[in-house]
Amino acid sequence: MRLPRKYWIALGGVVVLVAAAGIGYAAIPDSQGTIHACMLDATGTIRLIDPSLGAKSPLSHCTKLETQISWAQQGPAGPAGPPGPPGNTDSTVRHMSNFMFDGNTVSTPVSSGLGQLGNLSLSCGSDGGHGGTIGYTSTNDSGFQERLIVWSPELPDTPTFTQVDGSTSIPWANTPNDNILFQIMIEGLAVPDHNGVPRPSLTVIHGFVQEFPQYGGCAFYVHADTSDVNSPETYSP
Repeated sequence: MRLPRKYWIALGGVVVLVAAAGIGYAAIPDSQGTIHACMLDATGTIRLIDPSLGAKSPLSHCTKLETQISWAQQGPAGPAGPPGPPGNTDSTVRHMSNFMFDGNTVSTPVSSGLGQLGNLSLSCGSDGGHGGTIGYTSTNDSGFQERLIVWSPELPDTPTFTQVDGSTSIPWANTPNDNILFQIMIEGLAVPDHNGVPRPSLTVIHGFVQEFPQYGGCAFYVHADTSDVNSPETYSP
């Protein structure tokens, strides 16, 4: 008995819906991250399959005319690449803030991106409990004398320009409100330029020291910023 044409159309729709449902619920890739497929031997055409659908599903296995293949969703890690060129150190920023008792000295390294340039030191109570000292010691052994420019509104003889051969010290005492605000610029040897010639770095230090005689010490605040990269210079007559 031949079925009417409308039954074949309806049956075809059911088959399409079932196939679509199978595709919709396919686990591709599988739980291990593997993608399974079949390659048609005659043309190399590839179609994806899901073995978890079971042997009865045509979407779960390859035919005799196909070869099963698989690959990982994520490949293995490749070999490490060669090391890159040295980065631009550019600048190094440091700070310190704390409290120290009279007669004590605190010090901190002044650093560039390539290493230490020297040491900054602060002392408290060097004048019988009033005042202190600001010191800098160079750790540069290249023979280059670092240049220091020191300024403070509490020091009438500043700004001063000093070439440091080892270390230098700036005393202060009996200032208004028993404090000192200071700024130090240090030109130090740090980074070779494109011709291999060492170029100076520039460090700017902002600091503030406040004496507290009632507590027998000083509070101090220091911010140091070293730039290793020279800005391009253009000279004209």
